[in-house]
Amino acid sequence: MPRRIIRTLNAFSACALALTLSGCIGTWGIAPQSKTLQANTLTPDAAMREAATDAHWPDQQWWHAYGDPQLDRWIALAVAGSPSLAMAAARVREAKAMAGVVESAEQLQATGQATLKRHNWPEDQFYGPGALSGANT
Repeated sequence: MPRRIIRTLNAFSACALALTLSGCIGTWGIAPQSKTLQANTLTPDAAMREAATDAHWPDQQWWHAYGDPQLDRWIALAVAGSPSLAMAAARVREAKAMAGVVESAEQLQATGQATLKRHNWPEDQFYGPGALSGANT
């Protein structure tokens, strides 16, 4: 037999053996041994109790608790350069207005043009007297 056929038969036999053995495996004895606990039976540890009692809103100037003068200067610079709520609202309104201008350029547009010309026909030798002599159109 050629080597190629032998290798194919070996691979096929290995797959067939693996499939046969996996069919013999049962699920008995694999069941979980622990029980699900009810939420009301659990007791919080010390960290959770402390967090629940110490949960208050931070102070207006909370960064002073760190005692860092450089942080104080940075916060002062940030607050000095930040806009007020009224200024921020005005910027939002301005941005919405600009967006409306851009959006209006993308909408359906109609243009029109009209011209009116009036011509006085001359009475000279070229045109001569006649139906158009002295007529306005």
